[in-house]
Amino acid sequence: MKRALLVLLILVLCGCTSWRYRTEGEKVFFSIRSWNHDPLDYEVKGADASSFRPLRDGYAKDRHRVYLKGDVISGADPATFQILRDGYSKDSVRVFLGRCVLPGANPNTWVLLGDYWSRDARSVFHAQRVIPGAQPETFRYLGRNWALDGRRAFHHLPLYTEDCDGPDQLRLSIFDDVDPESFVVVESFKAKDSRREYDALRRPIQPAQTTPGS
Repeated sequence: MKRALLVLLILVLCGCTSWRYRTEGEKVFFSIRSWNHDPLDYEVKGADASSFRPLRDGYAKDRHRVYLKGDVISGADPATFQILRDGYSKDSVRVFLGRCVLPGANPNTWVLLGDYWSRDARSVFHAQRVIPGAQPETFRYLGRNWALDGRRAFHHLPLYTEDCDGPDQLRLSIFDDVDPESFVVVESFKAKDSRREYDALRRPIQPAQTTPGS
């Protein structure tokens, strides 16, 4: 009996939400089913039913647009669109996180490093924000929220906001003049090198740029 209750609890917590697209005549609908609220069902406005094709992870496309959970990913090219991992995707000219565009990211040189850190040949990103001053040619993610380039250390909580145009409210700490050769992560908010110790909880929040070079 206890085992059955445990299995039921796991199913409720882990397998409780599903998404599904369906076409009815010339209309496309998106449905959400979850254990903790009533079913949601709404029309995907503007979708072309004749060419509409569900993909995976809530994505879909038709001959004109790409969709995520029933909403359009603005600017995405359905002909070259690819689903990546951890919520990222790309087409031939842009990189996306959810429905947000990584400003100026080049899909040909862009790489995902982990915990929403990524870089291309020009810029470093955390989620969909450009990290000011980071050097992409030497930038690497160390783990436990810390990253490093040739002269600076960076700490950012592994979160992102789905508000593509809103201000970045997440905590970014930047430390200048570190020694990259001896720099090591001590714990989630602390690191050190041969010169000093670094505490991300005591560092002022830094603003993140929204476009490269701005």
